Amino acid sequence: MKVINFFLIMFSFMSGASNVYAQTGSDRIVGFYWSPKKDAKIEIYKRGDKYFGKSVWAATPKKDIENPD
Repeated sequence: MKVINFFLIMFSFMSGASNVYAQTGSDRIVGFYWSPKKDAKIEIYKRGDKYFGKSVWAATPKKDIENPD
């Protein structure tokens, strides 16, 4: 649930920040970012004049070796 909240906050920030960065012509926000717990990596990229984010890596939960489910 915390990861989902992080994505919502990130995308909310990105929607507001895209106008600021589009005005200055700077793409400083583009790149890769870690989630607060370092269990996911997010790529921020620009397509046209809008910024987008996508998850490019996420840690999988460790499975119990005694219980494969």
